[in-house]
Amino acid sequence: MKPLVIALGLALFLSGCTNPGEKSATVVVSSQNYANIAKSLMGDNPAAQFDVHVLLSNDAVDPHEFEPSAKDKLAVSQAAAVFYAGSDFDSFVDLLLASVNFDQDFVINSSHFVKERLASCATELCLEKGRNPHLWFDLDVISSSAKALTDLYIKLKPEQKADYEEASNQFQNKIKALKKKQDLIASRTKNLTFFAPEAIANVLLLEIGLTNASSKSISDKIANEVELSLVEMQQTKDQILSQAVTVFVANQQVESDQAKQLQDIAESADVPVVYFGENSLCDNKSDKFLDCFDKKIDDLVQVLGVGID
Repeated sequence: MKPLVIALGLALFLSGCTNPGEKSATVVVSSQNYANIAKSLMGDNPAAQFDVHVLLSNDAVDPHEFEPSAKDKLAVSQAAAVFYAGSDFDSFVDLLLASVNFDQDFVINSSHFVKERLASCATELCLEKGRNPHLWFDLDVISSSAKALTDLYIKLKPEQKADYEEASNQFQNKIKALKKKQDLIASRTKNLTFFAPEAIANVLLLEIGLTNASSKSISDKIANEVELSLVEMQQTKDQILSQAVTVFVANQQVESDQAKQLQDIAESADVPVVYFGENSLCDNKSDKFLDCFDKKIDDLVQVLGVGID
């Protein structure tokens, strides 16, 4: 992936005239993951629903090269609320919010909860949580974000408070169950490793006890499409072929030539390959986010051959 380049011509942000008028009953989110979370917290009562506008709606688009449209800007200007990661993954949202002078009281930025929790840390998992832009793999961050979004829903539709509180309780209880599941798996994955050319799901993989066999410098180069030296490529190839890697983690949406070359090497060495996308964990837009999260964990357990029953 290339570093984020926002080439929205200044005409969109500086001269794109919009007439926000009355706020709509729409929640704008950066990606499908945030849409699935937002919908999960609305409950089942039709009166408690908001429309959801997904900015990065095409899974085939690299989020780091995404350019919002004039329609996206209009949606933000009229939104009841905006929910996003607030990381390098979706920094285009910050530009959109600034371009319409959006009220920050109606914005949920997940990165704020990372900063609050990780003021100082030393473990690899803690450091990864602090630097990884794919915040939806951190259940603690999702939990805090969900609580804040629920409070915002109640502020916007106080008459539906009971519906939102019920949906929130179900969501938070599911997170607690998933965290226990992660801990159980972690107790059974000693000496198992993963190699990820791009650090998409590293937080989840570390949470379930896997050791990161990837070099951060190598991963950073691949993610930013910087070509590896012949020595670096050979060392990485030797590492994979030496069976020092239990599972290879690939980007199912956008994969560089170098990452694909390393994946081919892994497959030739019979190293299992699992896929994670950046824009959506769910196969269907109507799926509940935590159910999709749970399924990803089950898929990993099956590949790793770790029994948890």
